[in-house]
Amino acid sequence: AFAGSGVALLVWPTVLGGGSDVRVATLSLPERAQAGRGLAIEVSVAARAPMEAAVSVWRRNGERWDLVKTVQAKLERSADRNDDDARATVRISDLPQAPGLAVYRAVVDPPEGLENFKQNDMLYGAVRVEGPRTWAVLARPNSTLAGWASGGAQPLGVETKLFQAPNLPKSADAYAGFAGVLVDCFPARNLPQDGPALRALAEALTGGESGGVRGGLGLVAVGSEEAFGAGG
Repeated sequence: AFAGSGVALLVWPTVLGGGSDVRVATLSLPERAQAGRGLAIEVSVAARAPMEAAVSVWRRNGERWDLVKTVQAKLERSADRNDDDARATVRISDLPQAPGLAVYRAVVDPPEGLENFKQNDMLYGAVRVEGPRTWAVLARPNSTLAGWASGGAQPLGVETKLFQAPNLPKSADAYAGFAGVLVDCFPARNLPQDGPALRALAEALTGGESGGVRGGLGLVAVGSEEAFGAGG
């Protein structure tokens, strides 16, 4: 009908209800990740017919793309779904090393000899990668907790910065940038109720007056018979 009308048309051949085109259906990533820790990537692929296809995940590194991993996916139909597509889901783990925005690309390669629409064979996604989560450790000198926090093997499972009594932070601003505070079993003489160290800690935990710590910090306290009561 548009022949000779002068209207520019973009024509693309389509196949309805047939063919075996394989495509990346979804690329699932967490909203945030942490540098140096595993990041779970989930890729779902679909096709009009059962088949095996290679699924690859790539991470952008400046101007190039680095391969994270390639796995073979077996696409099958299921009576539990309402469509006739054959589907498969693969899970791949990555280990981003630097904070920033990590951009990923999922690609599916069809079996040899199968023509595929290139527009459908990849999806992109991004994850905000945060730096290492460091905890402030308030400990008694020469205590077991102080020894753990000062060691380089991270026996506590996180990066730590050690503050030993009596040299505890006197301002809530000193806790800015920490993910939480791990408090040793302190007798009252090390953390007096009316002292600046306890006021700074309380303000950091509640996100109090100065605004030095937004939203407050997490707290883990180690207790014994001197802690949590009149003695600590």
